[in-house]
Amino acid sequence: MNSLGGRAVLYICLMAPSASGKNRPREVIQQIYAEAGCPEYFFPEDMTSDTAYADFLQAQPAGLAMIDEFGKILAVANHPNASGPHKLAAATQMKLYTSAGVSEWRPKKMANKKDDRVAYKPHLTILGTTTPDAMQYLTADSFKDGYNSRFVFYNEASGRPPHRKAEQLLVPESLIRFAKEWSAYRTESGDSLWELHAPDQRVIQLTEESVSAWDRFRLLCDILANSMTEDEGGSIWARAAERAHNVALIRAASENLPDDDFQIEKSHMDWAIAIVDWLTTQSIQTLQKAGQNERERDAERIVAFVHSRRSAGASMTEIIKKFRAMPKRYRDELIAELINTGELMGRETSTGGRPKQTFWTPTFFPSEAFCPSQQPEAAAA
Repeated sequence: MNSLGGRAVLYICLMAPSASGKNRPREVIQQIYAEAGCPEYFFPEDMTSDTAYADFLQAQPAGLAMIDEFGKILAVANHPNASGPHKLAAATQMKLYTSAGVSEWRPKKMANKKDDRVAYKPHLTILGTTTPDAMQYLTADSFKDGYNSRFVFYNEASGRPPHRKAEQLLVPESLIRFAKEWSAYRTESGDSLWELHAPDQRVIQLTEESVSAWDRFRLLCDILANSMTEDEGGSIWARAAERAHNVALIRAASENLPDDDFQIEKSHMDWAIAIVDWLTTQSIQTLQKAGQNERERDAERIVAFVHSRRSAGASMTEIIKKFRAMPKRYRDELIAELINTGELMGRETSTGGRPKQTFWTPTFFPSEAFCPSQQPEAAAA
């Protein structure tokens, strides 16, 4: 951990079209650690329950979960009525994000004390990959204090690159040595077992210059967070400064071996601030795009329903009944926008009380209005 209390814990979700190469980083990471002889740091991808995570972390409390088809996890994590092992696994991941450094972490209490799972200072890092379709599960509410708030999201929107085959290269010996030494590192000499007790964590100090740089970034994050509503991404900026010093710790460790006496220098903090600032901006843009997509999908659903009513049209009462899950103000805004853009056309007819509102798509909009009390033949005449 660093002297600000930050730990090397990071949750990232990468979204890109199918066959765009997002699997390549996963392959490279796995290749390095396989050749270094320490694949035990990788969580199995088929872990779908809280018990499975607890079992893994009990024996190996520091690990990387690289999850393909991550959209399935997002779907379950953000569904209010979801249940089952996937939901429990997502809840466990949420707890682990804020539990790094807990001396004895217990995911749940078992009836028999002997069956309790105990992980010592667990550190879980997640790299999830999925397609842009998963953006439907990203909403402003889910970023406030939910599963999504633990992640930074990057959506690669430049399109699918030309297909090319990655050149097969040998892993440099320096990387293999680096992976071996850090995987074998324990804070106490000769202690190769995690499960015996919870050893004190090594604290990496920040230089005065790096603390000053972080303080300036923290002030900027506070200003941005306070200038935005939660729906605009205020809560994302509120967590950015913490992520920056976490990433600075990772960067400093990546340039040193465990036996080295090193600090987090200003260059490490500057790099971390730059990457976190960029990723935070990308996350907010992804949230905004997700919000736009959600609105567009709802608008398309209304148009499709009205169009299905063909020449009969859809009354406001029928639309309300069909889309009663939508808030009234939101639904009325969508209908007003669809009328302004010409995707829907509406008319009011007198019924002796409140006028009846009916809507059509342009294809089926009647050439002349008529009162419902009139017979169709009379109206045609």
